[in-house]
Amino acid sequence: GMLTTAVLLLGLLAPARLHEPVQDVALMSGLVSTKYTCTELNTTMCKRPCNETEGQECLTFSSPLQSCWNPRVLFPNSTVWGHYDISEELSASGTQLRTTLYGSTNQSCSQQAFESYWPLDTCTGPVSDSHPFGIFSCENKV
Repeated sequence: GMLTTAVLLLGLLAPARLHEPVQDVALMSGLVSTKYTCTELNTTMCKRPCNETEGQECLTFSSPLQSCWNPRVLFPNSTVWGHYDISEELSASGTQLRTTLYGSTNQSCSQQAFESYWPLDTCTGPVSDSHPFGIFSCENKV
């Protein structure tokens, strides 16, 4: 069900806090002019709202776009990620990130389980239980 699917998102311990990000119709239809492509994604996860500095703790990860990867392989020493395969790509408008989670754990991206859309360059969330606030940004812009 949806709750089980939500648990997959990043191996969350508190799935009740997870909600699917609101899909902005204007962004999805490409009405926003900012558009670029990139080959890698920077994901910054923070314990407190992104603009707060006091007591802040953030982690930044670089991951490939348009390919299947597994966080336990890419970030073996990190505890903020789940065990499941992930693939990510930019929306057609270049303003949103589409993240797809899978039931597989062997970098095969089989058994698609959950798909979500996230704004780029905007504080959003929840992205992880321990670090709920996140910013997704393009690396290697073209």
